[in-house]
Amino acid sequence: MKTSTINGTPFRSLPGEMVFLNSTIALDSYRLRHVKSAIGEVNTIIDIGAGSGDFTFHARSLFPMATIHALEPHPKLFESLILNFSHDERVCCHWSAYSHDDPMTLSEHV
Repeated sequence: MKTSTINGTPFRSLPGEMVFLNSTIALDSYRLRHVKSAIGEVNTIIDIGAGSGDFTFHARSLFPMATIHALEPHPKLFESLILNFSHDERVCCHWSAYSHDDPMTLSEHV
């Protein structure tokens, strides 16, 4: 596992994931800044397939009052997700997967 510091906050990831984090934050690949300017604040955000939490990290910086539900089924990625957000009471990490055909919950940590 690799630890990097982004804006003074440690972020843990598996090797190779930092490329995605750079794309998510620096390039705003999910266009969250556009969403914020178009609709303002939101109450709830759901991150399906959260990985180590790159989208969650970026969403938290733009929507500080929102509750974020981050879902990740892969055990190692979920471990990174928990390490990255265990300090944030507005981020609920769920060890789970979702499919429109067959929703499946493996376990849950809130």
